[in-house]
Amino acid sequence: MIRNAKRNSGAYVKLVSFMGILIALQFVTEYYLSLTIADKYRISFTFLIRAVTGYCIGWLGGVVSALTDVLGGFQLYGGSMNPGITLTRFLQGLVVGIILYRNSKSKRIIAASAADNLVLSLILNTYFIFTYLGTPFTFETILPRVIIAGVSFVLEIILMFLLMPKILPALRKFMYKGLWNDSENASKAMPPTAKEDTEDDSAVSND
Repeated sequence: MIRNAKRNSGAYVKLVSFMGILIALQFVTEYYLSLTIADKYRISFTFLIRAVTGYCIGWLGGVVSALTDVLGGFQLYGGSMNPGITLTRFLQGLVVGIILYRNSKSKRIIAASAADNLVLSLILNTYFIFTYLGTPFTFETILPRVIIAGVSFVLEIILMFLLMPKILPALRKFMYKGLWNDSENASKAMPPTAKEDTEDDSAVSND
């Protein structure tokens, strides 16, 4: 994908434009479409956009997530940012992108959500937030984050199983027109047939 973008200036422009759209979508879902509990804890549906990003552009999803966090810091907090949280966002996008790039099978969706919520968000993000705010690491302070991570993990998987079969066909048509068109592998450059669409989308819920 990246090699093709370098060879094709049109594909490069399309890639950058698409990343801009994904940054905007992640920003909206992260800061405006999330659920806030007790004015302290937030359940965000950003994973859905992060998963779509990873499926389309792979490890570059880390760049998209990091830039989204930087944008949020400037837009909402006057430029105040926690580098540790920005690093966590980058790793979330990176790992999800590596796991889901052009592969939406259910095992990969579960693995991506587990890495996103139960490892990076719960452990790494919690560490950076608590360290930054001076919050003590106690059972009472960590338990609510454990519960929210578990709830987010379940909700994300349900949403992915419901929405990805509807989203992916449209994404394929968009992406195959430039970013995935690689002359070195003509068979992969062609959009999937209707049968391939059915098989791949059914894998979301049946694998």
